[in-house]
Amino acid sequence: VQEKLLNIASKSSLSQKEKFDLLDRYLKKVNIPAKSPDGTLLAKNKIQLIELIIKLATKKHTQRPIDLSRPAPTMVTLPDDFVHPSKPRILTVREMARIQSFPDSFEFRGKETTGGTKRRTEVPQYTQVGNAVAPLLAFELGKAFMDILKKNSV
Repeated sequence: VQEKLLNIASKSSLSQKEKFDLLDRYLKKVNIPAKSPDGTLLAKNKIQLIELIIKLATKKHTQRPIDLSRPAPTMVTLPDDFVHPSKPRILTVREMARIQSFPDSFEFRGKETTGGTKRRTEVPQYTQVGNAVAPLLAFELGKAFMDILKKNSV
């Protein structure tokens, strides 16, 4: 249902009124006030909810909320591929790093994100997290390689 609503809201071929009318029909049985799974108030009435859906819509079709009932997806270098599971925003660098198994003490340096030609000379924090091998995976691979080397050296 979420994808259908955002798909309607992001259609450039529809006028604002057409989007509003379609969303209004889809949201006939929605509970108001609308709250996120953690109880955060998203909209006090249906008009606010429709306006929020239209505001959050993008032309990006890979954008989706993280499903807390499933394993975490692979973190990538583009922070807007995933939406926070209970808040209408992208994940922070720290949230992405936690999913990748980085300890909270690990420090990422540089800007959070950069674009255009600056990406040739700067490696933003989101890119550092997205391009990294998850530390716990790297640790387990290292242990497996050590076991292989020990067995072959005898």
